[in-house]
Amino acid sequence: MEIPAFIPWIISESRIKLEEDKEVECYFLDYDISNEETLNAWAKHIRRQYESDTSLDESIIALGLEKEEYLRGLVIPQKEMVKGPMTRSADFGEIIIADLIQYIKNYDVPRCKMYNRATPTQSQQGTDILAYKFINANYSPSDNDEMLAIEVKWGASKNNYSPLIDALKDSKKDKYRAGITLNFYRKQLMMMGNTDEALRISRFQKKSEVNYKIKMISAAGINKLKVDAMDLCQLVETESNLKENPLEISGIDGIFLMHCDRMMDLIHELYERCIE
Repeated sequence: MEIPAFIPWIISESRIKLEEDKEVECYFLDYDISNEETLNAWAKHIRRQYESDTSLDESIIALGLEKEEYLRGLVIPQKEMVKGPMTRSADFGEIIIADLIQYIKNYDVPRCKMYNRATPTQSQQGTDILAYKFINANYSPSDNDEMLAIEVKWGASKNNYSPLIDALKDSKKDKYRAGITLNFYRKQLMMMGNTDEALRISRFQKKSEVNYKIKMISAAGINKLKVDAMDLCQLVETESNLKENPLEISGIDGIFLMHCDRMMDLIHELYERCIE
């Protein structure tokens, strides 16, 4: 498995302990805006979530368009589009959390949710990310196999912890949405020609035949240079004591928080390079 060049920029930090023995895994995105080679490779990695190299070549030939014209107009969300910046931020969050789960946590993550969208800013509903891990190397089912259902909230322009609170509150929905998303993934992978992976994830649609572990994960990103553990813990405590819609984290199996300075600027920089 080839690890993208930007992955070393994801720096693990000290965990923050919350109530009920839960911990927040914190990651600092220590990017180098002057590193042209890595930024260009990162942008290509992002573009491939929307359209593969082969499909891109076929599309520009079929339509008689230049690559930039095709990608800007029909594939990659643009700043000037309605919901364009918001879509860029949300998509970036899902992509980089998927990268974290795949390349650092060593799970398999199907990359099909953003592929072949109807419009550049039309996001697919359902669980944000599904990831899985087979215990057996030959992908035969085991009761110890795992599937992660990951809720992602990305606040690329926010310097507070509200995106993480929102992710924690919305994670409970994924118990019901994961099965629908899993079926979408299987069909999408078949359409993309990834039949082997489609067959692998179909195993997780047969829980009654061979059981597996499903874990609920909350992930968020914020525009903040440093994370203040005390501020975050106080906010979680406050939200947990609300009379209406209190925060409940007992059913959450993992919590991730990624942060960096000028995150939205980084996202726009990468997405502008996606058309090259």
